[in-house]
Amino acid sequence: MHLKVLISLLFTLCLIACQNSSSTKSEKEQNQSATKPNPNWNYQETTKFKFAYPNSWELIDDGSQGTAFIVVSPRIDSSDNFSESVNLVTQNVGDADLDDYVELSEAQIAEFMTDSEILSRRREMINDIPFHYCTFKATDKGTRFVFEQRYAIKEGVAYILTYTAEVDQYESMKPLADVVINSFALK
Repeated sequence: MHLKVLISLLFTLCLIACQNSSSTKSEKEQNQSATKPNPNWNYQETTKFKFAYPNSWELIDDGSQGTAFIVVSPRIDSSDNFSESVNLVTQNVGDADLDDYVELSEAQIAEFMTDSEILSRRREMINDIPFHYCTFKATDKGTRFVFEQRYAIKEGVAYILTYTAEVDQYESMKPLADVVINSFALK
């Protein structure tokens, strides 16, 4: 039951990721299809994980909103109402395995996310750790979003990495968000 409460928190955080940011994207540099972090990017490292993100993105790593971190992209222009983001949530899950966590997570998506639709799911080994990928659409306050999540469990802790984007911006921001997400590594 405790795991269900934690997963409910996760989906609340997905919706929090739908908050606005006041910065603007500089040129088209944010949408370039890089495949690895630029040497000029910001690099963050903790005792549990590391990741990189573009200098123009804002890092929020104060634990607010229940996240380990959120990196928020600048807005394209003044008419852009949403800033795409990548965030990490960690949850103590005890002896739950990835299969159980995924099953419960997908049930929570269906139950708590308005007009949810799972688009894809798959498994991949990264540095000998199984990651489950789940991409889904959902609506919040009349806006349609795409959530791309990666789940992993290591030493009783679930790591949920989420890219959140408006449907119309998902594809254009995905290459850069993928670089941020792919830079993430558990230690």
